[in-house]
Amino acid sequence: MTDYPYKTKIKAAVKEWPQRFQVPELGVREYLLQNRCKADFCFVIKPKGYLFVEDDDGARGVNNLVKYWIWCSVHPEDRPVHVVHIIETSRNAQIENIRFLAKRMQEAISGFVYHLIPIENWQVPEEVWLPTFRNCLKQIDGLMNGQPGHMFLKHICYAEIQHLQEPEQLFAYADAYRSAAATICQQVTGTAARSTWPNAVVVLMLTAHAVELFLKAALLKRSPTASERYTTHRIDILSAKYRLQFPGPSFEWDIPFSSSLTVEEWIKQMKNEFPDLTEDETNEMREELIEKQKGRPAPSILYRYPTDNSGTEWRGREGFEPHSFLFLLAQLENDFKRIMANLE
Repeated sequence: MTDYPYKTKIKAAVKEWPQRFQVPELGVREYLLQNRCKADFCFVIKPKGYLFVEDDDGARGVNNLVKYWIWCSVHPEDRPVHVVHIIETSRNAQIENIRFLAKRMQEAISGFVYHLIPIENWQVPEEVWLPTFRNCLKQIDGLMNGQPGHMFLKHICYAEIQHLQEPEQLFAYADAYRSAAATICQQVTGTAARSTWPNAVVVLMLTAHAVELFLKAALLKRSPTASERYTTHRIDILSAKYRLQFPGPSFEWDIPFSSSLTVEEWIKQMKNEFPDLTEDETNEMREELIEKQKGRPAPSILYRYPTDNSGTEWRGREGFEPHSFLFLLAQLENDFKRIMANLE
């Protein structure tokens, strides 16, 4: 077997755990089934069991998993069996099929544990997979030391969405930020210990970033060369451009952290809703709005830090009511889904 640099590093990493792993008598490339099936790497786990390591592209991954299913059936006494699968995803990788099969194998085979490490390309100069591989070895050692868990380690990387166009990637990120905001917001409503201003601003920041990314994704979807790609974080600017690009009713939504109204238009609307407002109250409201807009940063910055670069608190007053904000996040999820469907 040719020892490519990454193969040498796989063996070197395993040798860092001499108390747990050793090369079997048949060698690193052990014959599995009467000379018909071979492992790229095979190590004995002390005091019992085997560690197999496969380096593949996606096309061969499923076949290799089937090979280990057969091996486990022929050798039921040799448990546990850990398979670490380092798979290159750049050549038509069938990652989802591999995950599905591995999950079924873990359900069907007692003592079988699968570790998936997807990588973009074996030829990259940095072995980005190596720290994850070492972590797998650490997890196996922990399990053998009696730490609980029969685990399916799913190693997540950018390669999973690399095939998507940039707008679809941004849509996926936007929904993930929105989902994270909803999770934390739900926690804030649940206990007094979590009901704090730092947790509130995290919800606001995640939501603002979700809205920002969604707007950028929609604009790029409509115009792939749009200059809005990463040039601004201001939701009010992005919202104005979005409304110009998507004027139809099917694309309308109440965009959080933005307003299409000027200060005077907003004051007029407030007077219509609250006719008992006094002149002093109106003037105070006007001054506060103008002051709040002066030097106000983008929401993703405003809610990320408690002060500006000089240590000065942000202008204006901020508040947060988690129960009503949960409704906003639920509406945001519906709006995201509706608009994305209309963009198809």
